[in-house]
Amino acid sequence: MKSAPNRFLLAPDSFKDSLSATGICHAMAAGIRRVLPDAGIRMCPLSDGGEGFVHAMLLAAGGRSIEVNVSGPLGEPVEAHYGLIKDSPKTAVIEMAAASGIQLIPQKNRDPLKTTTFGTGELIRHALSQGIERLILGIGGSATHDVGCGMAQALGVRFLSHERELTNPVSGGTLASITSMDLSGLDPRLKGVEIIAACDVKNPLLGPEGAARTYAAQKGAGPQSVERLEAGTRHAIAVIEAGTGKKVREVPGSGAAGGIGAGLMAFLDASLTPGIDLLLDTIRIDRILDRSDIVLTGEGRTDAQTISGKTVWGIIRRANLKKVPVILLSGRIGDAARTALEKHTLIMASVSPDTTPLKTALENTGPWMTETVERIVRSLVSGQPDP
Repeated sequence: MKSAPNRFLLAPDSFKDSLSATGICHAMAAGIRRVLPDAGIRMCPLSDGGEGFVHAMLLAAGGRSIEVNVSGPLGEPVEAHYGLIKDSPKTAVIEMAAASGIQLIPQKNRDPLKTTTFGTGELIRHALSQGIERLILGIGGSATHDVGCGMAQALGVRFLSHERELTNPVSGGTLASITSMDLSGLDPRLKGVEIIAACDVKNPLLGPEGAARTYAAQKGAGPQSVERLEAGTRHAIAVIEAGTGKKVREVPGSGAAGGIGAGLMAFLDASLTPGIDLLLDTIRIDRILDRSDIVLTGEGRTDAQTISGKTVWGIIRRANLKKVPVILLSGRIGDAARTALEKHTLIMASVSPDTTPLKTALENTGPWMTETVERIVRSLVSGQPDP
C-alpha cells in the first residue's frame, strides 16, 4: 500500500461455535484502535444465509425482529427469531439456523439421522400470519438432513408410509420410510408469496458432491450414517419429485442444508440465489467500498469451499473489483485456499496456530483476533513487514 489506511471496513462472517460476525467486528476494531484511535471504522457483519443472516439483513435494510417459540432440530422447544423488513413489498427474513441450526445442539448430540427442519416450517408459518408478500430464507448452518420434509410438514404437507401418516416430524432417519405424500393441506397463504432461498453452495442433492457425502459428517454422521442418509435421500426425492411434478435433484444448490434447497424448490416453488450477493446488494456494498481504504474479513476456517461461494469469497471478489485491498484473518486457513486466495488478498493470517487444540482456539478467538489485527495494523503504519 502507498500509505497507511485510515478507513477500515470490517466485513467478517461468524466464527462457528466461537463468535458471531458482530463479535468478530468488535474484536477487529479493538485491535485497530490500539494503533489508530481515531481511525474510521465501518462494521458490516456478514452472513451467506446461516447464523447472523437476519441480523445482518435488518442492519442493512431496517425493520424489526420477531421472537417465536418453535421446535428445535431435535424437537425440543427453542426461542427463535425472524425479521420483518419495512420496505414494500412486505418482506420476512428467516434464517433456518435459528430453529434448525447446528449451534443449537451440543457437539456430542449431533446426528442428522435424528434432526428435523420442522421448526423452520413453524417460523415460515408465523411469518405468513404477518401478511407478507416476500420471504427470504437463509439456509446455512443447519443441523439437518431431511430434504425439507419436516419444514413441509409444519406447513401442512402429509407424509405417509404405506398409507399410514408419519405423525412425528420427518428426520434424516425416516426419509426411507416415506412412500407417498399429500399436498392438499399445504398452507394456502403461500400462494402469491415470492420465496427466495439464500444459498451459499452449489452442490446437487445426490452423489459424491451431494448433501450427504459432502456435509453430513460435519453434522455428526459416521460413515454408515452417511450412506444411510444418501439412500434415504435418493428414495425420498423420487417420491417428492413424483408428487410435485418438479425435477430438482440436479439443480445447483439443491443439496444445501441437508437437501432443504431441493425441498424449498419442490414444495414451495422457491428460487435459489447466493446469500452473500443478496446481502451485499442490500447493504449497497459498492458504495461502502468507495469510502474504504482497506477491508478486513475472515471466517472460522477458510478452505476449498470458501471460493465456491462462501461469505468471505463474496466480499473479497467485490473488493477486488473496486481495487480495495483485503486482509483475510481466519481461525485456520487451509493450504489450498491460501494458494487460491493469495493473489486476491494483501495479507492472509491464521488467528490461531495450526497446532492449537480446537477447544482452545474457540475459547480465545476474540483476544487472538484483536492481537493479530493490532500487529498487522502496526506493520502497515510503520511500513515494516508483519513479524
